[in-house]
Amino acid sequence: MNDVIPPTQNALQNLAQQLEIHEFFFHPHDSVCPHSSLWGDFNFSLNGVLEIQVGERTFLAPPNYGLWLPPQTSHFCVAVDQPTHFICIRVHPDLCSQFHA
Repeated sequence: MNDVIPPTQNALQNLAQQLEIHEFFFHPHDSVCPHSSLWGDFNFSLNGVLEIQVGERTFLAPPNYGLWLPPQTSHFCVAVDQPTHFICIRVHPDLCSQFHA
């Protein structure tokens, strides 16, 4: 018995409006000024390492490691020692309300 209900076309369209995917290419030691977003950010590297500063804490985002930043979380980034191919999936605040911080 299959208990999985496939999503409707409308549900898929709504989800597509609640997610944005952004791709970045950083040179060694490139930095991004402090900023925050109204949307949540799920950040990960495809290659290279990005250092992400959130408040007093520093996180490293190497390949295969993701970092979740809830909406309105101030942060800044620095590419560490090598070219970095980085992906940010932005998540609409309505969808974020279903996540744990």
